[in-house]
Amino acid sequence: MPAKAKDAGQSTVEPSMIIPAVDAPIGQVVSVNTALRFVILDFPLHPMPQQDQRLFIYRINQRVGVVKVTGPSHGRTTAADLIDGEARVGDRIRPD
Repeated sequence: MPAKAKDAGQSTVEPSMIIPAVDAPIGQVVSVNTALRFVILDFPLHPMPQQDQRLFIYRINQRVGVVKVTGPSHGRTTAADLIDGEARVGDRIRPD
């Protein structure tokens, strides 16, 4: 019996997975001044947050603090006041 031919409209390629774009600020703490309670945040692959925006600090998927973006900004980094909790270098920053 001959092999059945495929319809011309059928695709042999599997559908690809769609990955949504992330427009929310996702960054990292790169410096901490505990005495003055401010941090320097780095946003290498994501948009910079807005002035006065509140962001949350996460360490190993657990929220450990809150910051308020105050500036100044330079390139891909910005300063933020530590409003609540604590921060360590390497902690992740994102909106909730």
